[in-house]
Amino acid sequence: METVLELDALLLREQSHSDPARTVTEQVRRQWAGGDRRGAYVLAVQSTQDSLYRFLVSLLRDDDAARDVFQDTYVRVYRGLDGFRGDATLTTWVLRIGRNLAWNRHRRAKARRAVETSFEDSNFDPPAPEHERHDDLYAALTQLSDAQREAVLLFYMEGFSVDDVARITGRPSNTIKSDLMRARATLRERLEGRVIHEAR
Repeated sequence: METVLELDALLLREQSHSDPARTVTEQVRRQWAGGDRRGAYVLAVQSTQDSLYRFLVSLLRDDDAARDVFQDTYVRVYRGLDGFRGDATLTTWVLRIGRNLAWNRHRRAKARRAVETSFEDSNFDPPAPEHERHDDLYAALTQLSDAQREAVLLFYMEGFSVDDVARITGRPSNTIKSDLMRARATLRERLEGRVIHEAR
């Protein structure tokens, strides 16, 4: 019969070989179900906040908007932890909530701009030019379609698998693969002849 110390050592070895995202997901679910809602929520925020913020800033291209959506996301996370089943990792679930809120904000802003423009007189002044881009890659990313940019950000910059990107965006895996292929072709074309980082 194994002693408690041997069981603890075995458990630690198993955890060290398991997927860290899955381990955090299960820990949050256990704490929440066990009544430690504050601890579960703190762990959920701590383990996902960096990925979520980077994703939102890249997606929305506006720090203030990203901060607003970031806060709204964690309000939704807290409200939704009761129903979180853990089918996807915690990070995938949180990023999907953030993505949906970001796109809702984007659609509302687009509709508001259309209404505001329709009320203006014919002496419409075009908006001031955007700030000069410091990074050729960032400038090229802004030229991608929303779906392609989102796929690139999640796959290449956040390191999610194609299947995880599909879960976050709600689009089929084959569509994600197609978006990534088209985005690579577009980026290659736009960046051709430019050196981003020169290897020495």
